[in-house]
Amino acid sequence: MEKSKKNSAIEKTEKLAETPTKKSTAKNNNVKTSEVVREENAEKKKNAKLAKQRARKRAERKKLQQREEKKRIALEKREEKRRLALEKKEQRKNAMIERKNAEKQRREDIKRLKLQKKEERLKRRDALKHESKEQRAKRLLIEKNKKLEIKREKLAERARKRQEQAEERRQKRELYAKERRERREKSRGIGGWLAAVISLGCAVLVLGGLLAFTVFTPMDEYLAVSTKEQQSFYDLVGYVDAIDVNLSKLVVSKDDENRQKLLGDVRVQSSLATESISSLSIKDEDKYYTTKFINQVNDFSKYLSEKLIDGEKLSSDDISTLKDMLKVNSALRLSLSELASQIDENYDFQSLFEGKEGDIIISKFKELESNAVDYPHMIYDGAFSDGTTAKTAKYIENMQEISKAQAQEEFKKYFSSYGVKDIELVGETTGEIIETYNVEGVDENGVTITAQITKKGGKLVEFNYYKDCNEDVTSIEKSVEIATEFVEKVGYKALKPVWTADSGNVITVNFASIVDGVICYPDLVKVNVCRERGVVSGLEASSYIYNHVSRTVEKASVSLSQAKSKVSEEISVETSRLAIIPKGEGKEVLAYEFTGKADGSTYYVYIDAKTGKEVDVFKVIETTEGLLLM
Repeated sequence: MEKSKKNSAIEKTEKLAETPTKKSTAKNNNVKTSEVVREENAEKKKNAKLAKQRARKRAERKKLQQREEKKRIALEKREEKRRLALEKKEQRKNAMIERKNAEKQRREDIKRLKLQKKEERLKRRDALKHESKEQRAKRLLIEKNKKLEIKREKLAERARKRQEQAEERRQKRELYAKERRERREKSRGIGGWLAAVISLGCAVLVLGGLLAFTVFTPMDEYLAVSTKEQQSFYDLVGYVDAIDVNLSKLVVSKDDENRQKLLGDVRVQSSLATESISSLSIKDEDKYYTTKFINQVNDFSKYLSEKLIDGEKLSSDDISTLKDMLKVNSALRLSLSELASQIDENYDFQSLFEGKEGDIIISKFKELESNAVDYPHMIYDGAFSDGTTAKTAKYIENMQEISKAQAQEEFKKYFSSYGVKDIELVGETTGEIIETYNVEGVDENGVTITAQITKKGGKLVEFNYYKDCNEDVTSIEKSVEIATEFVEKVGYKALKPVWTADSGNVITVNFASIVDGVICYPDLVKVNVCRERGVVSGLEASSYIYNHVSRTVEKASVSLSQAKSKVSEEISVETSRLAIIPKGEGKEVLAYEFTGKADGSTYYVYIDAKTGKEVDVFKVIETTEGLLLM
């Protein structure tokens, strides 16, 4: 029992001894745990800090990479820009080299063509010297047919172009009408605005297309135009030179047979010279008197040739006129030769076609026009005759002289419908058969009207109302009506239109007086009508003023049927009538005028109504300037 209690006491004592040890161990465990937590927290903070550092470094590397990428892209762009600039520079260089090569080739082609043309001209001249009469007639016939064929082709091409232009205008009108309808339908709200924008866009596209077609022309067309102008110029130089040689021979020749041969050569050469000068792209007013002189040479040669054929001799006046013509032609030949020597391989004949101001050829022809007063006045019958140069101006011979102020009033009356202002007297023409006051005025658009009004009677001799006419707006029939009204307004009564020449945009109407139903051709008044503006743009009435008198028409000694029998059977006569025609040195002849066709061409044949003899024959020639009587 006691032993049991003793054991129990010992156990209690051991437990008491063990209790503090456990408490100490627990305390130590608690201390250890807090240190671990602190270490773990420190470790976490350290790891977080390291993570932030790594993230910052990654961000910095990314930014660095982005900057490097931007630098790389910028560098590539600069390289690409530099490469493109170098390519463009190379392209410009190549284009410039191509242009230079093309220009060099063009000049070489022109030089080659010039030499070729010169050789052909020399060869032709040599051939002309040795050909027989039959060979010459055959050659002229071939050349004539060839030229007519070329002219017909040009007229056909011109008609085709006109048709195309008319079709284009029609389409434009239809497009415009359609657009107007669409605009009216969409005129409300935004629809109207949108239609206007679309319409404007269409107009811009059409205009752009037209400009592109106009500007971008092929090089071969450029060369063709340049070559044509060059050929026409050098042909003209050669023909004028040949005319000079033959005129000088005519002056010293005494053999009538040889004279006829020389006159025939002059007629051929002057006809070819006329065609050459007509082909040059020079304004008509800058080559008018030069062309007129060459035509006079042709027509006077014809007059003298017919005189010799009729068995007459050349008079001293005829020789004197030939000398005057030779003097003028020699001056013309010298001017053209000097001009040809001034033209080198660098001259571009395209500038002549473009009508550039200051062009060397255009300037020379303007200079020749200013010397037109030196051209001789000749009395003979022919299509281009000054045969109106009589000793008196019959129409105004007995009229009263007017003052300068009255001349200005007459000018104002004649051109009252033109809205003229600033009318002033700018000079007088004295010492001539027809003495005139020269009066000028300006219309409401600033276009100058220059007129000559006779001192006796105040009659309008001629006037010019020049402005480019580029479109054929007014019909031919309406143009004739406008011309008829104008000649009546300026005081030329009882006139009838007898011939109309259509040059495309300008209509020339020839009027003649009528006496007892007979046409009096000496009383001619020529009127030009601009078809674009629908107004009279020029008048020339010197023939009327020189020749118009009160006439009594004699009866014909030859009947109509007898006269008709004198017309060649080759001509199919269509119309006939009596006419008074000029026949040299102020003479007039009553003749039957027959018109008819032969081989597709129209002819005018004049048979003397007293003798039944053929007086003259004219052929209607189609040219680029309209219809001509030759």
